Amino acid sequence: MKKYSLFLVMLLQFFLVNAQKEARPTDIVEISGAIRQNVTFGYEDLLKFPVVPIKNLVIYNHQGEEKGTHKRMKGVLLKHVLANLVFDADNAKLLSEYYLTMQASDGYQVVFSWNELFNSPTGDQVYLVTEKDGKQLKQIPECILLICTSDFKTGRRNVKWLKKIIVGRV
Repeated sequence: MKKYSLFLVMLLQFFLVNAQKEARPTDIVEISGAIRQNVTFGYEDLLKFPVVPIKNLVIYNHQGEEKGTHKRMKGVLLKHVLANLVFDADNAKLLSEYYLTMQASDGYQVVFSWNELFNSPTGDQVYLVTEKDGKQLKQIPECILLICTSDFKTGRRNVKWLKKIIVGRV
């Protein structure tokens, strides 16, 4: 019985330690991968882009259950921040083969295709939040927060603590 109890304790400890990496607010996002030059941007860089109001966003999980609401937000379009990236593409046709992985400080990742961001209405709905609930970017607990307001299950691509954008090619 002692061996069984010890095994259960060790198993529980393993899952508690490895359940989720530590989530830390971020202040700089690194962009790397299949681009000609790596780029970083921070708070001040974001505020150089047009900041627009964003409607309240109800967060739904993968089962469609309501998990909360982001209110009184402002932000910048992700595609504006990425507009000057030079992809490792010999011609414009190849851009359809590119994707961008958004990675949070806790390891959570989501993917957008180049076409989603630059060649569809979705690109007009993907924001980096600069203000939420009347708080400025540096005061937002989920900083840096990326949202996609056009998704049905809004929690799927709600990236808290955005740390890296990795450009890839299929």
